Amino acid sequence: MKAVAADTRKRIRPMVAVLALSLAGMTACSAQPNDASASQAPFSPAASSEAAPSTQAESTPSTEASPSTKTSAPASETAAAADEAKLSLTKEKPRGVIADTDFKDVKATEQSGKLIVADGGCLHLKDKGEPTLLLLPEQAEVLNRQRPGVELDGTTHYVGQPVTITGELAELTDAQEKAVQQCHPHGKVLQVQSMK
Repeated sequence: MKAVAADTRKRIRPMVAVLALSLAGMTACSAQPNDASASQAPFSPAASSEAAPSTQAESTPSTEASPSTKTSAPASETAAAADEAKLSLTKEKPRGVIADTDFKDVKATEQSGKLIVADGGCLHLKDKGEPTLLLLPEQAEVLNRQRPGVELDGTTHYVGQPVTITGELAELTDAQEKAVQQCHPHGKVLQVQSMK
């Protein structure tokens, strides 16, 4: 009888460890219910059952699941929108970077600052930090008259004036960066949906 009980305990311990890891993984994944990538977390019960015998391996999946859910998902989401857009530069200064999309599908927030001409004679948004290169939607028109600016949705926004831009920060792909190299892009760019 004692041999059966000991054998049963040996079988139950790994199953308890697997259940504990599964619950820890689900808790880490569900900690941010608004995060669209929570279903893509690298945790899987099959992987944890292989790791169950080692205590060090048990902690690895749960610690990896939580940070990757918090940090890498937003970066990949913002990059995805920029990855799809083909970019071109206007010929005259100020140069505008025009995308072949309207960026209506991005997760937009408002960014305020001053519309300026910066690196390479390209249009940027200047707030507290470094100027941010603007990716203008296909319906935008860059004005190269006496008073340079951008016309978007029937409204003209002049260089030097404060603007509030609705859009999303993104990173350029290598191909996009090469296409707009005259603007010396560095860091993230701002995909513009609208301006006011």
